[in-house]
Amino acid sequence: MKNVVLVFFLLLAYFSVAQQDSSNFYKEDQFYIDANLVLQLNNSTLLRQNGFSRNVHLGYVNDIPLNKKGTRALGIGIGYAHNYLINNLMLSSTESGFDYVIDTQTTSSKNVFLFDRVQFPIELRFRGSSPTEYAFWRFHLGYRFSYQFNARYRSETGTTFRINSELPKLQHAVNLAVGFNTWNIHLQYDLIPLFNSDIQTVNGVSPKINLFQIGLIFFIL
Repeated sequence: MKNVVLVFFLLLAYFSVAQQDSSNFYKEDQFYIDANLVLQLNNSTLLRQNGFSRNVHLGYVNDIPLNKKGTRALGIGIGYAHNYLINNLMLSSTESGFDYVIDTQTTSSKNVFLFDRVQFPIELRFRGSSPTEYAFWRFHLGYRFSYQFNARYRSETGTTFRINSELPKLQHAVNLAVGFNTWNIHLQYDLIPLFNSDIQTVNGVSPKINLFQIGLIFFIL
């Protein structure tokens, strides 16, 4: 994990320095932070989201202007995300790995899945900005490629496991940011299910959970 964090900050420093060029084009280089409610879309009526699942993203995206006015641009950057999911899927450790059980007996069962991501966002950006206009509308259509790490499970009783082997290492997502000035809506949909495809519960269900995120995104610069 330490190596991943080190690489993240080195790349963040590189992208930050890379914006300081001699181009005469107007740029809108932005640090961003977004906070989201996470909906766990799944293939089984037995799986339930029993709590406030959420995540937070932060990062830097550097503009590559597509016109002289700077109202259209391609954004490429790097970011970090922390995810906190709650549902009724229970894990127990075995000699061969983990057993998965969907708790259908306790309606309030709350099991927590936590994991982090290093993200590489690519965006098409459309906006009403100018070199002197700082309150403007924006429409960002993007794709985020992610490396997932530091995955943990915590049961309702406090039992914890490292579960890096249970999640795919790579994730792909599409996202949208639209709004005016400070207030911007953020949507993101993960294209790959949360767990590896070979996982099966003792209930006979192969859980296919795709994360859909809705929240607010703020651009600091």
